[in-house]
Amino acid sequence: SIIGTSAAGPPMDVGLVVLLETLSARFEGRSGGLSETEINHLQTAFNRFKIPGESELYTADLQRVLNYLGHILTGEDAIAGVLRGVTQYEYLDFHEFLLFMERFFAYERE
Repeated sequence: SIIGTSAAGPPMDVGLVVLLETLSARFEGRSGGLSETEINHLQTAFNRFKIPGESELYTADLQRVLNYLGHILTGEDAIAGVLRGVTQYEYLDFHEFLLFMERFFAYERE
């Protein structure tokens, strides 16, 4: 990969290079799922917004979670559409949240 190399300056941060390559692979359809780095990032977001003292996240908080993750232009209709394929309940555990995010990323690529 040529990402991270530059004739004009110092090399890019390794974490940034990995993120850019992962995003590029996902956009081009070469990705087989979430990377360990992405899962860790999503775990941090999940923990930040989950119900205090519980291991679940209110589905009503998904808009805030997505905003926190940088998806600021995502509408409630898009979230509801993806969410219907994951759960019918008002809460998501972390596994369901990861499934939602994988499907959300696929929705964004469409």
